Formats: sequence, structure tokens, C-alpha cells
Amino acid sequence: MIQSSSKEFAVSYDSLKLDIRLFKEKLPYMEITSKEVAKGVANNLLDLFPYWYGTKWNFYGTTESPQHGTIACGYFVTTLLRDAGLNINRVKLAQQASSVIIQSVCENENIKTFSNAKNEDFFKYIKDQGESMYIVGLDFHTGFIYFDGKEIYFIQAKYYDEVAVVKEVANKSRVLLSSKFKMLGRIDNSEKAGSLF
Repeated sequence: MIQSSSKEFAVSYDSLKLDIRLFKEKLPYMEITSKEVAKGVANNLLDLFPYWYGTKWNFYGTTESPQHGTIACGYFVTTLLRDAGLNINRVKLAQQASSVIIQSVCENENIKTFSNAKNEDFFKYIKDQGESMYIVGLDFHTGFIYFDGKEIYFIQAKYYDEVAVVKEVANKSRVLLSSKFKMLGRIDNSEKAGSLF
């Protein structure tokens, strides 16, 4: 299953970002933990992703608006993290290695590295964690991994075939399967991510 086409939404992307910003303003008055906030960030990402499906990829793409202009993989990740509510410098982070992006959002215990590992071991690790959201860094690429409890998806600004932002079944992704290096940073239970909100 590949999702890449844009569609009409009941709520605009800007309205969704405004809702996230308004929630952030209420946060000091709420009694919730950083991990609960991080789970909210993951849910925000799930709400934001579909707006980007079909947005064109370009190595120099820096758009901040889905369906307008082009986006590179690092900018896709950092723009979505920012729009999901994290206080990050999207431009500075987008120009870094994916490991730097991951380490800026996730503490060490929420980071797992696979080097020359079998893909089966990578997917088994994700399934063993249960439903979860990650930033993933590969040899020369970055994106998001989402496990909904049944299927593992790779959401990326894809630089081959469709050359656009897509959501695809992870075990069918050529770039994911061929990468010898994989770093996962789990977002949905990261106190660091929660504290950046």
C-alpha cells in the first residue's frame, strides 16, 4: 500500500497547526508528563502526514507548505517535527546527518542502531515495541517509521520512482531494505521530545 496522492481535507493544514499551537499554550496549566506530550506529538504527526502525500521531492527542496514547491528528506522530517509542535530549528537540523536529528529529539534509551543487520531483525524489533512512531536514519536518507500494531509503514520524501512524499509498507521499500545502516529514534515515548513541545 502506497499513499501518495493529495486529497481535500475538512480542516486546512494551517488550521491544524493553529490547533497544535493553541494546545501548547494550554499545556502549562495541564498535569501531563513529558511522555504523554510525546505521544501527542506522534498523534500530531499522524494528522499532518496525509497533507504532504504527493508533495514533490527535490534534493534542494525546502518548502514549508504541503503540495507547494518541493521538499528534501531532511527538510521533510524537520518541518513535520516542527509543525507537530517541537521547538526545533528546522533548517539547521535538516542540514545535519539523520543521527543528529534523532539525537536532538530522542534520548539514548529511545535510540536503536542496526548496522549490517538482517531486515527481519529490524522489523522484529519494531513489532516487539508495540504501536510506535520513529524517526529513521538510513545510509543516505531519513523519514518516519510508524507501526500501527499491525503494519509497519515508512513515510518519506521519496527520491526514486514516484519522487514525492509517500506512505508505503516498510518491508516493500527498496531504500529501507537496501540500507546497511538504520537508526531508529522513538518519538512517542521520548521525554526529550515531550520537553521540546
